[in-house]
Amino acid sequence: MKHIYSPENVRELPLDALVLEQLDRELIELPFGSVDTASTFWKQETTCLFLIELHDDLDQILNDNPQLTNILNTPEYVIQLDSIWAIALAITTDGGGGYYFVFPAGIDDRLDQLMSHSTD
Repeated sequence: MKHIYSPENVRELPLDALVLEQLDRELIELPFGSVDTASTFWKQETTCLFLIELHDDLDQILNDNPQLTNILNTPEYVIQLDSIWAIALAITTDGGGGYYFVFPAGIDDRLDQLMSHSTD
């Protein structure tokens, strides 16, 4: 698992270029219009992104980060980024901040179930 605390670091994630472009669109362009505005919001609202990788153990991740169960229980939305990767958001602050989960299909039934709620 990897995590980032600023949208400025999205391009550092070990994902292919098309998925990174989709992440830029979903995390920066559509909601904020600029990386500076997005970064300010993420900092003010304690927003971060968790990348779940193919070799990760979801049970261990949730045990180490219990706040992430909100994503499984009450995601704000789930968007399919490509045929493998999706992004989910759980809002945890009154100001709209929260946790993004970027994850691949096929590593855990709970994540696959989230993908079935995808809006794209």
